[in-house]
Amino acid sequence: MDPEILRNLSNMVKEFRGDRTQTEYANDIGIGQSQVSNWELERNLPHLKTIRSEEHTSEPPVTF
Repeated sequence: MDPEILRNLSNMVKEFRGDRTQTEYANDIGIGQSQVSNWELERNLPHLKTIRSEEHTSEPPVTF
């Protein structure tokens, strides 16, 4: 995977999370905290289904 893509997605996750803890954010989108940590540490990518859930949980709403 292109390191730049991982970095960009990591930054997006951090932006979506905002002031919430990783645990709070994970609970909001229905995943485990370790997944959020792995995304932010650029270890793996979120699934498209999870990214799409951001449209409903982000303030202001995000559309892809």
